Amino acid sequence: MSAALPRERWAGEGSAVRIDGTALAARTLDDLKVRIDRLHDHGFRPGLGTIMVGQNAGSVSYVAGKHRDSAQIGLDSVRIDLPETASAADIRAAILQMNDDPRVTAFIVQLPLPQGIDPIPMLELMNPAKDADGLHPTNLGELVLAVPGGAGTIDAPLPCTPRGIVAMLEAYEVPIRGQHVTIIGQGLTVGRPLGLLLTRLEATATLTHSLTEDVAAECRRADIIVAAAGVAGLRQTRLGAAGCGGHRRRHQPRGVAGDGQGQAARRRRPRGRLGRGLPVADARWRRPDDPRDAHEERRRGGGAPPALAACACVRVRAAMCAS
Repeated sequence: MSAALPRERWAGEGSAVRIDGTALAARTLDDLKVRIDRLHDHGFRPGLGTIMVGQNAGSVSYVAGKHRDSAQIGLDSVRIDLPETASAADIRAAILQMNDDPRVTAFIVQLPLPQGIDPIPMLELMNPAKDADGLHPTNLGELVLAVPGGAGTIDAPLPCTPRGIVAMLEAYEVPIRGQHVTIIGQGLTVGRPLGLLLTRLEATATLTHSLTEDVAAECRRADIIVAAAGVAGLRQTRLGAAGCGGHRRRHQPRGVAGDGQGQAARRRRPRGRLGRGLPVADARWRRPDDPRDAHEERRRGGGAPPALAACACVRVRAAMCAS
């Protein structure tokens, strides 16, 4: 049986609960190890492959995490690292090699690719059955066409970061069906597929981007906010919401920065800017029936603030990729 997840209360937040992505990732990996051991007992050894081009800091972190976690749970892994100068032909050859490698059950082409190389033809070249990231057009099409229902009913591979976000919400019993979700960012790996997945789960998803006229207004009317813009340290004045988590994206001397910054998320109503940084593996959920919402609504003269600030946790993403 899976271990219970910690439900740490935010100081001064009453019923607010910190969503611990790191703990969920650890539990997911423990569950995967049991499943992989059973496969080994039946003579099947699954393998995860990665293709990385160049040394993008975020990509290096992601790929290292995938292989580290694979080793931890007994999952074979195969990696192909190409230099920044690799040509489109080099990348195509690596993809075909992964397609044909019997050791590789599924693999990813780590994005972004170097400037000047279109990722779409590369994703199209993958064997859809081996597409661990769920970004092949066939798999995204399956996500669009399937009948709405729980994430567990979707047979096609799912994009790992969106799947990790949904896993965090479901693990902490955060309502999704019928909720309004504002996604900050419309990138190929997070924003767009997350919008598709959430609509499959019967949520109302709004994707915002650099040309959205009033992102703050979209955040204020949301029940759930996901920051996935790939911009380190989004400002509170730009978002107008109480504490948005973030997708790890930009390398800094002390580590990989998140979209959200978050001491402000520990306060009831942060003012001015978002603060010093919400830890990337964290999010905040206040129960929908929290009586303070009524007071907040009266004070603001409008709807209650968002119930959740969610983030895309890298370790959850890696665990979902391994699954």
